[in-house]
Amino acid sequence: MENRLTKNLLTNAILFIFFIFVFIQACGPTPATAMTDTTQTPIASGKSYTSEEPILGTGVNLTISGLSALSVKVGIKTNNATTSSDVTLTNISGDSGNYTYGNNEMTLSVTVADASAITVNLTRLKAPYLLLENITCVSGNP
Repeated sequence: MENRLTKNLLTNAILFIFFIFVFIQACGPTPATAMTDTTQTPIASGKSYTSEEPILGTGVNLTISGLSALSVKVGIKTNNATTSSDVTLTNISGDSGNYTYGNNEMTLSVTVADASAITVNLTRLKAPYLLLENITCVSGNP
């Protein structure tokens, strides 16, 4: 009787372990697959872009120049004057159509909308702090 009870207990334990193993395998995470958007427009090197709308008041626009996959220059243009205080940022990461640049002063993310427009998000990391989101910039003068 004791032998039969041990045999049933052992059989039930093996079945329990088997079902737990199957459950863990079935409920495990599915590996993520990389999604790529083949319609993204690559960056147009050398173009200059200016924000469509003023960013900090009348006549103050954001300028993006020297745009490439490696670096970009960010500046402020006041009252259609020449760009002042250009800051060069280097590429942190990027893929066709989406790029992130930065240095110890600021970060900039660029999304290429089409051949003549980009959307930028700018964050200044030091005083005076600044956060500009979803700024549309077009090539040439607005």
